[in-house]
Amino acid sequence: MNNFSFFETFFIYIHYIIYAMVLRYIIIIIAGFLFNYCVAANPYALVILAQTSGFLIDYRDTENIRKFYLEDANYHYLKEKYRWFKDEIYVNVRYYCLVDSKVVFSLIDIESKGNMYLNANFATDSKNFKHRPIGLMQVMSYHVDYPFTLTNVNTNIKVGCGLLNDCYLLHNKNLLKTLSCYKYGKFAKKFHYQYSYKILKNM
Repeated sequence: MNNFSFFETFFIYIHYIIYAMVLRYIIIIIAGFLFNYCVAANPYALVILAQTSGFLIDYRDTENIRKFYLEDANYHYLKEKYRWFKDEIYVNVRYYCLVDSKVVFSLIDIESKGNMYLNANFATDSKNFKHRPIGLMQVMSYHVDYPFTLTNVNTNIKVGCGLLNDCYLLHNKNLLKTLSCYKYGKFAKKFHYQYSYKILKNM
């Protein structure tokens, strides 16, 4: 049996640690190469990964995801229909909303005509502050800690689509109930289908 001195044992452990670190970096490099290869071949894989893995980097603005969304069938239709259309709005709607993008764009058109700064003055007026609907999807200011952030396209659509998604799942994907729920809240005593029909007619 070999008897190693303290220093010999120490250096053996150091060698093992170095080998482990080198192996780790080799694995990371190989994994990164395979990941990029798979994403290049199928951008949809990255979309799913980004949407379902909260601990990952936000990939919304990467070229692969933008390309995937901007090749969507609704893209050209909506771009021609709405003067206020922007790629940024479309990509965020496709990324965050479970509801069809045509419905969401119609909702935005009815609510704000694509004006991301609608009611923005209420978000910054601290002296006369009252909760108001703000931005593209006219999200009520009490849904966020800092109302002025709702003038940001990404934040407004993220929060607005979160509320819309809740209604969509709550009412088993019934669009009439979903849209009424979005406008008047989950706890409204009755559904207001007139608003829902207005959205659907505007599509």
